[in-house]
Amino acid sequence: MSIKVLMQARVIVFLVGGFLIGASCSLKTVYSNLDYLIPAYIDNLVELDELEDRADRETIHLLIWHQKNQLPKYENFLTGVKHIISSGDNEKIRPEIILPLIQKSSSLWHEMREQLSVNLAELLPLLNTEQIQELFASLEDNNKKFIKTNIGLSKAEQVEVYSERLINNFEEWLGFLTKIQKEQLLKTAQKFQSLSKERLTARLEWQQQTKKLLFSDEKDKTKALLKLFNRLSLKHDKLYENTNIVNRKVLADSLSRVIATLDEEQKRHFISKLDDYIELINSLEKHKWI
Repeated sequence: MSIKVLMQARVIVFLVGGFLIGASCSLKTVYSNLDYLIPAYIDNLVELDELEDRADRETIHLLIWHQKNQLPKYENFLTGVKHIISSGDNEKIRPEIILPLIQKSSSLWHEMREQLSVNLAELLPLLNTEQIQELFASLEDNNKKFIKTNIGLSKAEQVEVYSERLINNFEEWLGFLTKIQKEQLLKTAQKFQSLSKERLTARLEWQQQTKKLLFSDEKDKTKALLKLFNRLSLKHDKLYENTNIVNRKVLADSLSRVIATLDEEQKRHFISKLDDYIELINSLEKHKWI
């Protein structure tokens, strides 16, 4: 699942969900070098040794898939957002218009997750005993970091983290925020429900059952891993479902309220950023991996 973290942070232009990427030039540089960065990141978790070439091939296959199947969808997604912002009265952009956009961004991540499962199911059975032990020791270290930064926060601390993240993201896309807009984002942060405990439960279950299967006598581990990943994905989606529904509605309502207060300068800034990312994605679609 570590590849997932990298791909989320480096590749996906995730507008509504709040995971916004920095300057477009840096994104293009990172994306163009992901064929190196992903294997290097995996190598920090486990020494690949003779499997390095296979990991490189799996990475290229994943990136070609993402380029052909997802980048066009993100381009269409951002174009749709631009159309909504450009063509209407801001006060008429209600939550019921925004909510499907949030759901669409979520569906694109689910597509990515399914493809990642295929790549992981192919690669993990090739690890030897020492590599498996090393991999899961690294994941355990990551678990400890996750617990330290996400579990046990008070409600006030959670609100501070969420509000800071929201304000930074909105300033990236809108420029200077008014006092009223910042107050609205603070109210949004106060309504968000944390999924940290559920996420920890899911990642621990994934790691424990994957490790158990890798050390089992199962003959076709790739097939068994795919079944396991699919089953756990459905189970964990159910675990997150109610909280995700609440948080998406909260976010849609907040976006609607903030959009209604946009001045002309903020609107121009937002549309300009959308144009930059649409142009960038269009250029990335032409990148040659092989």
